[in-house]
Amino acid sequence: MSNFLFLQSEWPSIYSKMKRAEERVNSEPVSTANYCRLVLEECMYKLYDLEYLELPYNKDLASLMSQEE
Repeated sequence: MSNFLFLQSEWPSIYSKMKRAEERVNSEPVSTANYCRLVLEECMYKLYDLEYLELPYNKDLASLMSQEE
């Protein structure tokens, strides 16, 4: 049973990554960290899209997170 089932219907891409990260948390912690970063990045892009924000010139994760808007 996943802690992220609530994501499955609306955001299947995020759900699949979080489920994979959750499954590997004890056996492959580095892989889990990578999947969590991918999810964070995908969430930031979704946030920019849903809020109609303009993406910064530099689209790396740090830039996405540090925009004042």
